[in-house]
Amino acid sequence: MVPEEFRKRLFDWPDAPVPVAFDGALFDDLPSLLKNAGFKPRSLFLEQTDREIQRTSPQYIMAPRDRLELLLSLPDITTGGVFWNAPGVEEMAFYRHLRSLTMVRLPVPEEEQKPGGPKTEMHVFRHFDPATVAITMPAMKASQRARLLGPAKSLLLDAPEGVFEAKCRDNWPSPTLGALCFTSDQLEGISNDLLDRSRKKIAEWLRLDQPLATESMTNMELINFVKQRELEARNLGASTEEGFGYYSKLWLISNGEITHQQETQKFLCGPYADARLRVLMNQDESLQGKPPRISANG
Repeated sequence: MVPEEFRKRLFDWPDAPVPVAFDGALFDDLPSLLKNAGFKPRSLFLEQTDREIQRTSPQYIMAPRDRLELLLSLPDITTGGVFWNAPGVEEMAFYRHLRSLTMVRLPVPEEEQKPGGPKTEMHVFRHFDPATVAITMPAMKASQRARLLGPAKSLLLDAPEGVFEAKCRDNWPSPTLGALCFTSDQLEGISNDLLDRSRKKIAEWLRLDQPLATESMTNMELINFVKQRELEARNLGASTEEGFGYYSKLWLISNGEITHQQETQKFLCGPYADARLRVLMNQDESLQGKPPRISANG
């Protein structure tokens, strides 16, 4: 379902073709989806012959104005792509601009640096994923935002935080040259924002899945609850959003007893904590309010 705010902003743009970059990894078979709808996708990763890589690689199209409604009718199309407002920009010129954004330079963590080795390295930048762009842009300097937008007037996102349009500003400095470069401080800010996004997502899930157990908590209290459970789960070895969410739910349905059940704690502790939390969740229907006591050798 396309948010009404997204649709309104998109159709407020000038009467011109709309460049769109899609994250192929978010679809089952994006090239086929676009081709079957009559569009002509072009991979943003060149010279890929492997079928699986082609299927999941980012794709670029220039959507004619009179075919935007058809494009919006495709499943998950707005949450899987970044829409650009670039009237008057030639199709291949904008394709080259997007290609120039694909690699960014990031600092090598101090603990991983070797004597005489590089202090930065190149990484893929998922500028075709709206969730990535939404979490990255607030950390960017104005010159970096100018580099990202390039010849476009704005970009439109349907991100986890909602619909967001980033517009070019007249008072921005000249864009940075070459590949985008991020500092350690910028990466730290992005990481913190990602954690906040994850905790909010888990809190929303718990609110729906465990309404009675969470009804007395405000939204902020529930997010703080999730943050505390995340710390406990990390101490056991969990490292994924799924694992943190499962641990939070198990804590709720056991009224906190999971932290005192030694056999359960032994079972969870270690490098397979996320997988073992999934095991407990798969038995959830038979728990009747309490997590099972599974032997550490089970």
